[in-house]
Amino acid sequence: MKYKLSLIILLIWAGQLLPAVDVQRDIIQPAQQYLGSSYCNGSASPPCFDCSGFIYFLFKPHVRDLPRVSRNIARYGRQISKDDLVPGDLVFFATSPAAGVISHVALYIGSNSIIHAISDGPERGVNITSLTARYWKKHYHSAARILSTPPSTATASETVETVQFAHGTYSGELKNGEPHGQGTLKMNNGDVYQGEFQDGEFQNQERISTESSESPWDSWDGYVMGDYAAWRAEEQQSFEDWKKQNNPD
Repeated sequence: MKYKLSLIILLIWAGQLLPAVDVQRDIIQPAQQYLGSSYCNGSASPPCFDCSGFIYFLFKPHVRDLPRVSRNIARYGRQISKDDLVPGDLVFFATSPAAGVISHVALYIGSNSIIHAISDGPERGVNITSLTARYWKKHYHSAARILSTPPSTATASETVETVQFAHGTYSGELKNGEPHGQGTLKMNNGDVYQGEFQDGEFQNQERISTESSESPWDSWDGYVMGDYAAWRAEEQQSFEDWKKQNNPD
């Protein structure tokens, strides 16, 4: 009886840490509704966001104890490799002058695409960019998963009216967040692919290349400050609190 009670408590705790949600309906579609929103330092609610504020806004209804700053969010989640990314995972970047320090976070939405609130660079505010664009590839730091997908639904298919990727807009069937089944992909360059998709690839004589699409991030190499200032302020406040506790006079 004591063992069963402990197991129940453990399952409840794990469920709170890694809740199961409908990633497309509850996370990705709401995220895409805010495309074009402005960047505001320190903001975690509409009409504007900073990078971690955008993630906090999307995930907070499902993850009650989610940290606010990107570096802490990275520690909170379960670390995964870049090759294991699925829609709903978070991707972290070191984009500030402090080498190796996480300063930016984005939501992976499938098809090598990320959606994020960007503070600096050729595209600012909430945008969808390619994870393989030179800038983001160069400054990639790590990835983490804060949501769990029940094994029974891990391979379930669903149909979406539209989902936007870095290379175009897709409507049709998805499997694990990738075009799979009958669908239509309207590329940003005007090309349209309609028919059968499998694991994100168009199943026809003509294959889609999502790697060769030009991105303004391929030729830009500045700093994306993200929430670096917020992290420094948080660290400073923690230090001040420590001093007060240890030096009351």
